[in-house]
Amino acid sequence: MATPPPNMTSAPTPAPQRGDRTTFSDRLDAFVTWISTAVVEFGALAANVYSNAVIAFDSATSATASKNTASTSESNAQAAALAAQTAAGLPPLPNAGQILKTEGVTNIITGATTLTANKSYEIDTSGGPFAVATPAAPNVGDWIVMTDHAGTWNVNPVTVTRNGKNIMFLAEDYIGDTKNATRLWTYINTTKGWAIK
Repeated sequence: MATPPPNMTSAPTPAPQRGDRTTFSDRLDAFVTWISTAVVEFGALAANVYSNAVIAFDSATSATASKNTASTSESNAQAAALAAQTAAGLPPLPNAGQILKTEGVTNIITGATTLTANKSYEIDTSGGPFAVATPAAPNVGDWIVMTDHAGTWNVNPVTVTRNGKNIMFLAEDYIGDTKNATRLWTYINTTKGWAIK
């Protein structure tokens, strides 16, 4: 931890003047005595400045090392997430390692909507069944999460239209009719289309 600078003794005033024959000797003695003290104090000040500079340098070095460690940890986490996806047979996602979650009230869907890739949706069919469409031009690895927001899919199913892409190898739309379900959709390729988990 840095330390405050030491106190410095002020030079005696007034300084000795040659023309002042009466007090010259006394003022000169006081000034010479102050110089001796000042030399010691300036040495202590220089040591203090050097010590604080070393502490500041060490702190900056430590902060840089911590930043590098955090960056390495993030890279390792992303690599682990990618390895887990590969082991599960999924294609690499553009945002590997990202936590999938709903993004707030703006993603509660209560009517027909074309969904956007890489977002999570709460689909509320409490007012009646309706259809949502998958993106028309998904990229390999794009994902969508759909959740039964009100627990009413079993009564009012949501239809997910395929928008020209296969769903689990089939050229058919999907009916979500399981109460409180959450489904992760991942676009695999033109043959399989959207995979559902």
